[in-house]
Amino acid sequence: MKQSTRKGKESLLAIYHEFETEGDFLLNAGKTLWDYAVQEDEAEEALSMIERGMCFISTKEAIDMYVSCIQNTWYIQRGIQFLHKLVDKEPDHIILLCSIGVLYEQQTRYTEAIAQYETALHIKEDFLPYYRLGETYEADQLLSVDADNLMGRYHRSRYLAALHRVEEAREELGRVLAEDESGYFESLAEHDPELQVLSIQHM
Repeated sequence: MKQSTRKGKESLLAIYHEFETEGDFLLNAGKTLWDYAVQEDEAEEALSMIERGMCFISTKEAIDMYVSCIQNTWYIQRGIQFLHKLVDKEPDHIILLCSIGVLYEQQTRYTEAIAQYETALHIKEDFLPYYRLGETYEADQLLSVDADNLMGRYHRSRYLAALHRVEEAREELGRVLAEDESGYFESLAEHDPELQVLSIQHM
């Protein structure tokens, strides 16, 4: 491919039928074609090959490669739809769910991104969805602008705590408790395991 993109592409396509059910070949060949694509039809062909490979292999490395290819391109919506099809087959795959969330973030569709991370957390308490939630809430800024969204801000404090950003979490929760006239969130926070790292009794 480095010497001649055309000849390299022809070589890959010539042996394609020998390896069309080999996930590793499809992923690597597709990524190589993607890297050297200069026209839209070439990019489409490369992406289709990667997607066929992911139907056989859905490891974190394969998913990360796919997402890194389509981030900041006009293929994001296609990627979201494709990853949703994989989730239909593997509904407990939290890497797939979080990757869909990352693509939603790229489109500033933060509510939909948060829904993916929440789903992942229901499946498994894992650092990745917590991290992405914290990043999404920070990027959204909705929670700092919408003062009435106490529940959203309460959850933000939980995610900051899970990320060990204790001082930020304490400040956010403190503001929520100060603005909550009903006392609901204070009662909730007292029994919330995610907030045990905070000294909420002194707020």
